[in-house]
Amino acid sequence: MSVISIQSQVAYGHVGNSAAVFPMQMHGIDVIAVPTTLLSNRPGYPTIRGRVLEAQLVADLLLGVEERGALDTAEVILSGYLGSAEIAVVVADFVARAKARNPALIYCCDPVLGDRDRALFVHADIPPIVRDLLCPLVDMITPNHFEFEWLCGARATTIAQVIDAAAGGGYTVGELLLRQNLARAAERYIVAAVGCQDPAVRAHLDTYTSQIAPKLK
Repeated sequence: MSVISIQSQVAYGHVGNSAAVFPMQMHGIDVIAVPTTLLSNRPGYPTIRGRVLEAQLVADLLLGVEERGALDTAEVILSGYLGSAEIAVVVADFVARAKARNPALIYCCDPVLGDRDRALFVHADIPPIVRDLLCPLVDMITPNHFEFEWLCGARATTIAQVIDAAAGGGYTVGELLLRQNLARAAERYIVAAVGCQDPAVRAHLDTYTSQIAPKLK
């Protein structure tokens, strides 16, 4: 299995590709890691060095892996922290090209927009692009509870509200997800409300973790 992983990279600590690449490799997955940032550490420390990469550099890297035939051999594209609205547009364009070339590709988007404690912690122009350009392309999306509500534009504090809000965006949740074939690129799915404490929501997510995630190895 081959995954194109488009995420942040840090020198100190484990977030983005600095956290995702090694576990996937340990499961025998070939990872093509494309950075969106080169930072000393994640935000939250007194200082942070490095920078978000220029969108043109990210576009060049993606074009380079495309020229090496990665779109023909990859099974999954994974995106995480994007860093800028310009990079978000570049990634959306890349995913659209990739899915047009290889319709079997699964696109999994981790929005990385904010959380309950800090609200939106990315530049204000990034979330609308994620919602309007990336979400229509996804086969799977993994927002936390805050991100789910922001993307849906609706409060969701119970499993029924989560399902209703997701359905409004054309997604399925929970047990509906379990009955579908993840390789069907025509379907779009959402695994939502990671931060929600509703027992029913937690049960669905636990089922996802134990039954679906292993199938992606």
